Amino acid sequence: MLKHYIKIAGRNLWRNKGFSAITIFGLAIGLATCLLITLFIVDELSYDKYNVNADQIYRVDAHIRVNGSSFNSRVTPASLGPALLRDYPAIENMVRIRGGGGKVLVTKGNQTLMEPDCFWADSTLFDVFTLPMISGNPKTALTQPHSIVLSRQMALKYFNSTDVVGKTLLLDNTTTVKITGVIEDMPAESHLHFHFIRSMSGLAESRSDFWLNNNFGTYVLARPGTDEKTIDHYLQQAALKYAQPQLENLTHNSFHDLAKDGGYFEYKTIPLTKIHLYSTITTELEPSGNIQYVYIFIVIAIIVLLIACVNFTNLSTARSAGRSREVGIRKVMGSQRSSLVSQFLTESILTSFLAMGLAVLI
Repeated sequence: MLKHYIKIAGRNLWRNKGFSAITIFGLAIGLATCLLITLFIVDELSYDKYNVNADQIYRVDAHIRVNGSSFNSRVTPASLGPALLRDYPAIENMVRIRGGGGKVLVTKGNQTLMEPDCFWADSTLFDVFTLPMISGNPKTALTQPHSIVLSRQMALKYFNSTDVVGKTLLLDNTTTVKITGVIEDMPAESHLHFHFIRSMSGLAESRSDFWLNNNFGTYVLARPGTDEKTIDHYLQQAALKYAQPQLENLTHNSFHDLAKDGGYFEYKTIPLTKIHLYSTITTELEPSGNIQYVYIFIVIAIIVLLIACVNFTNLSTARSAGRSREVGIRKVMGSQRSSLVSQFLTESILTSFLAMGLAVLI
C-alpha cells in the first residue's frame, strides 16, 4: 500500500514538476540555511570538549583593581598552581602554561622560520589535557630541561617523519632542545593550540614565589564533586595567605584597604568548556566566540525554518485547491477520504525528503 501511494505521489509531483520544483527549492533553501546555522552552533558549543576530563578542568583568571586601574587577565603568578596543589586535596592536578606571544624562531637547514604556538608547560600537561602522543612517553616527555614536544604537523615539516624522538632543534638561534615526543595535531575546536611545547623545568621564572607578577596560565584539574565555587574559595584563601603579605610589604595596603577605595585583588575560575564563549578577557591567545551570537543564530534558524514551513504550507494549499476536480473524480470513483488524506500526506512527505536531500547538497 505504501509503495502504491509513493508511486502515485511521484507521478503527481512529476506531472506538476514546475510547481513542485518551486515548492521543493523554496523549502530546500530554508532547510539548508538551518543546517548551516546548526553546524555553526554545534561547532561553537563543542570547544575544548575533546578533553576526557573537560568538565573537571578550570582556568584561573586574575582580576585586580588598584588605584583606579583594572587588570583582568588569563595569567596568574608562577606559584599559584603549585600552592593550590599543595594546600587543597580537592585539586587533583594542575598545569602551568607560559608563552604570551607563542612565537619562536626555528632553524631548518640554512633557513630560520618564525613558528606560532610555542609554549612552556609543566610535565603534568598530559595528565590534565587530552593530547594523544604519537611517539614518546607523556610521563617523562617534559620532565627534563631543554626538552620539547612537537605536533605532528611540525614534525613532518622539519623532519618528514613523526619518528623524531631523540633528535634536536635549534630555537631562537641560541638554544638547542631535544625532541622527547610528538603529539597529534589538536582539534580546531580548542581555545589554544600547541605546535611546540618546551619543558617548564628549563624556565627559571617558573620557580618564582612572587605573587604580584602574573605571567603563567594556570589550569587545575578538580577531583569529581568539586565545583567552581569551592575552587574560587580556595583561591581567595590562597590570595590572603600568600599574595596579601607581599602586597602589604610593597604598597603598605591590605586587601581590606584596597576594598575601601573600590579596589580588589582576586582570582576566579572559568570552566574550560566555557572559555571560548563566555570569557571576558580581552587578551585571549585566539579569537573568542560569544554566547550571545549563538543565541541570536538559534533564533534566526527558528525564524527561517518557520518561514520555510509557512511558505511550503501556502504553496501546498494553493496547489491542492487547484486539484479539486481530481479529488471530486476520485470520490465519484469510490475513493475513501482516508485514501485521499494518505495520498496528499505521502506527496508532502516525499516533497520534504527531496527538499532535505537538496538542502544537504547545498
